[in-house]
Amino acid sequence: MNAKFQAKTKESDEKFAAIPEGLKRRYDGHRFIRRAVMLFLAFLLIILTFSSLIPLISTQFEEYINANMSETVLSFAIIILSVGLTAFYLKLDSVKKYSIFFIKNQDASLAVFTFENIASLILILFPVLLFASSAMGGSQDELNGAGTLYGVFIAPICILVFLLCYARNKGEYTPKSKIDDSQTA
Repeated sequence: MNAKFQAKTKESDEKFAAIPEGLKRRYDGHRFIRRAVMLFLAFLLIILTFSSLIPLISTQFEEYINANMSETVLSFAIIILSVGLTAFYLKLDSVKKYSIFFIKNQDASLAVFTFENIASLILILFPVLLFASSAMGGSQDELNGAGTLYGVFIAPICILVFLLCYARNKGEYTPKSKIDDSQTA
């Protein structure tokens, strides 16, 4: 390693050590939400791919879901599964990565993370609320209008906000103590 890189790494290690534990826990909470949302979207993609690629199984799958579960219940089941698997994964993975932006400016980084998580939660929960409203007998015209509003305006804006915030707060820094711990294990 060259001297400039070592000096920059040492500086980042010193700045990271000075960050209060409460801010690190808040960052970890935001990171948890990010990963749970990603897992939820992966599950949805798998279900959509599974149901559209294999017509025979798709028909049986849709009949089973329609007979035994509503879309709302399925959505909540996927949310619970996503949260549980994310918690399990984070327990197994002891190495945490932090963004350089977080090391430089914790308050701004956490604010960006908050916007990212709000956008991702709106992206996921809005359709769930539409399904729940439909199941409770909501007006079809209002549901169609809300669905159009979501598809044309809300979802693209939320995706854009998520991507911009993710790019700004991407985990790139691994604390020195965590690197040393993982190498000795």
